[in-house]
Amino acid sequence: MTPAQRFASVFDAIADTPQAAASMRARSDLMMNLAEVIRTQGMTRTQAA
Repeated sequence: MTPAQRFASVFDAIADTPQAAASMRARSDLMMNLAEVIRTQGMTRTQAA
């Protein structure tokens, strides 16, 4: 059995390069912030689209 690896984030674990992991983190942050803005403004899915 191989020893378990530890990663700083799930993106570091699944990405092939540090640049890809950073891109995934940035996209995730953007989507979470966008969802929060939509929620706080009470927008419907149609309005958000």
